[in-house]
Amino acid sequence: MDEARPGAIAKNIAPSFILGQSNDIMANARASIAIGQRFSNCVVLCSDYSRGKLHWRCRCDCGITFIAGPSRLTGGTTTSCVSCKKKSNAQAKVTNLEGRRFGRLVILGRAGSRAGKAVWRCQCDCGSEPVLIAGPRLLVKSGPTRSCGCLAKEAPAKRRIDLVGRAFGKLSVVRHERGDLWICRCACGTSIKKRAQPLREGRTLYHCGSFICDAEETFIGPALSRAQAKKMNLPRYSPGKRCKRGHLGSYLVSNMSCELCHQKRGLEFKENYPEKMRLYDKRSRARPVAKSNRNATLLARRQADPVFRCVELLRTRVGRTLRRISVKKIKAFNRGSALEDAIYSVLQRQGLSIGDIKDGQYELDHVVPLAAWMWSASSTANGLIEREANGASNLQFLSKSAHRRKTKQDRERYGWSGSGPAYKDHTEFLCSLLLGEGTYPTYFAGNEKVIVEELKVALTGTREVTLSKSGRLGSRRPPRRKGKKASVQVRLAAADAG
Repeated sequence: MDEARPGAIAKNIAPSFILGQSNDIMANARASIAIGQRFSNCVVLCSDYSRGKLHWRCRCDCGITFIAGPSRLTGGTTTSCVSCKKKSNAQAKVTNLEGRRFGRLVILGRAGSRAGKAVWRCQCDCGSEPVLIAGPRLLVKSGPTRSCGCLAKEAPAKRRIDLVGRAFGKLSVVRHERGDLWICRCACGTSIKKRAQPLREGRTLYHCGSFICDAEETFIGPALSRAQAKKMNLPRYSPGKRCKRGHLGSYLVSNMSCELCHQKRGLEFKENYPEKMRLYDKRSRARPVAKSNRNATLLARRQADPVFRCVELLRTRVGRTLRRISVKKIKAFNRGSALEDAIYSVLQRQGLSIGDIKDGQYELDHVVPLAAWMWSASSTANGLIEREANGASNLQFLSKSAHRRKTKQDRERYGWSGSGPAYKDHTEFLCSLLLGEGTYPTYFAGNEKVIVEELKVALTGTREVTLSKSGRLGSRRPPRRKGKKASVQVRLAAADAG
């Protein structure tokens, strides 16, 4: 412990349990190793007890100081620091490959190391510039490097199947581009690049991708894309493709949905949620914009379609007639198509055209005026009367002068005053006819019981049980009639008793 030590090395003080060891062991350890002794690439500086045993602090030739045990120094296991040992081990493992041949590569010499691996400069037989390749890539057994990359370029060309001239759907292969890419020409004249394997396996589109080429062969009509339809402000477009449900038709620009599928979904929603549909329709009609749009649409249709104008005129006349006798409108009064057919029949019968009635030369007239029919409180009877009164046999087109003469003759025939037709409520009279006191019209046949029940309710004032709009049970009292006769009520009571 009395040896001189360099001033840069701190003095190590042995622990107490080390100081208690026998002097013989410490003397033998010092005798085998001396301060300043060299072991290959390191020199012993001093003893060290920091690890609980006798160790020696040494300095490597690279300048790094480290601690080593006596047995490792004397046995030759430790001859340098860790970093120098790693370098020496790596150099000892490197195999000299200079001058050797690997496939098309000839090793020219070593070019240093990269990530702890030896790098070699290699020359390929193809004549390209020397390349740097790591040693393990040359010596590996599975997939070693054997060229500068020229083999990888030549191998696919040998294995490649020539597709020039072959047709795939609407595509015909023109030439090879590079690698697995081929230049194909579509039937529309567009050139497009396609890979060989998807072409052969059918995993790609056999056309250029345009909406015209994408249309099916069975599609008849011009194909149009959504972008073009949107630019032209069209509500629908026809891409020529089938939807997911197999429909081949037009699509909506707003949501890109098949029109048939859209209608089917709408009908299903109406059937499943009728209350929601009524609420949506009520909210939609309550908007001021919707009302103005409806009025504008109706006005434009009246001006463009004279037949529609005549249909509206017939509806207005029937509604006015029923209001004059204080009777509600006919239920489900939706006979637009039937009225249009009747008007076309009248035009054909009289040999007139739509242009004649559009210019206002002819006016629509009832052969038997509406005021002369037996309107009553029975909605069923009123519906049957409306069908007869607005039938083709009771309609005619007259010129303005002839229409005025016809109106004057009707006033004299039916005994109307100068103010206009006399609208009467025939509820009591019709009830007496149906009860056997007279002959009723033939178009009432088959509906006598229903009409009589409705007339009974109107005449006797019995409350009628109905369903309100909210779906709740309610009652509605029919309008009170003036001038009810006791004889009619007696006849109704007798009919009930019989």
